[in-house]
Formats: sequence, structure tokens, C-alpha cells
Amino acid sequence: MPKDYARPRVSRKKPKPKPGTAKPKRPGFHGPSFSAGILLGGAVVVLGAYTPEFASKQLAKLPEYAPVEPNELVFEFHELLQNSEVPTNPEVYGNDAQDPGTPREYVIQAASFRDVDDAEQLRAYLTLQALPVEMARVQLDNGAWYRVIVGPMASSVEANRVMTRLRDQNLSAIWIKRG
Repeated sequence: MPKDYARPRVSRKKPKPKPGTAKPKRPGFHGPSFSAGILLGGAVVVLGAYTPEFASKQLAKLPEYAPVEPNELVFEFHELLQNSEVPTNPEVYGNDAQDPGTPREYVIQAASFRDVDDAEQLRAYLTLQALPVEMARVQLDNGAWYRVIVGPMASSVEANRVMTRLRDQNLSAIWIKRG
């Protein structure tokens, strides 16, 4: 039979292990470790069960509680409060409120611009949102400014709602009270 030297024949047998290289053993039951675990666990159980008895015998006895007679307690604070006087100055804490007949208005400055066109653009935008808007020109030391003012509103609740709407549009508005 002719032999093909171009394709060597592959053997399908498992190679024999080399001498000196043994397969590692799987860990199994180890008697000394098991015995040591049993003894250690038993010692922990015995100590846990009997330690409170040993500790209670060796604790120092606390002195007995002697109740205090109610006749011995004297409270003086009620007499001190009745017989003392605290000077006050009512003018310091004066009320800033107006007389109830005068109505108070709330106005919010939405923004201020140097350019009149920017102020007009914001005024038109806020007018389209059904807000009462006006524009005011103010002359300062560094030039003319154009303020966009929302209001007047009769209640602080309404002014808070308008302030929230302006802040939702990234306008840093300023709260102004009039009256």
C-alpha cells in the first residue's frame, strides 16, 4: 500500500500523560478540618450560653434607688415669672402695613435693556401671553435703560403666579411692591 507523505496521518488516540505531571485532585472531605470546626463551634455555643451567668456574678452591685420625697422639691419659676417684667420697645417692631383702606399693587420688572428694540420685542412677546405689560424709559448715570414691567396686580398670589411664569421663560424678574 502506498504511503502519502504530503498529508501526515493524524492519530485519534489521546496522548499519554508525561510522567511526573499528575492531575490535580478535587478537594474533598478532610477529617482534621471537619473535627476542628465541630470543636470550635461547640466552644462558641458553650461560651454564649454560660457567659451571662459568669458576668452577672462578677458585676458590681448598684446602690438601691432611694426615691426623693415630693416635699423636698421646690419650684420657683412660676414666682419668678409672675414677679418679673421685661421691658420692650414697641416702636422697633412697628407694622409696615398700610391702612386697610389703601389698596396695594404688585408690579414685576421682567427685564431691562439698553436697546429699545430688545425691550419692545420682550414687551410684544409678553403681551401675546395675555400679561399686562408696559415699557418705561429710565435715565441713569451710565445712560438710558428701558424697563419691561408686568402689572399692576392686585394680589400677591397673582403676582407669584406671574413671577413663576416669567422664571419658566428664563427671565430673572424682580418683585416690586407699590402703594
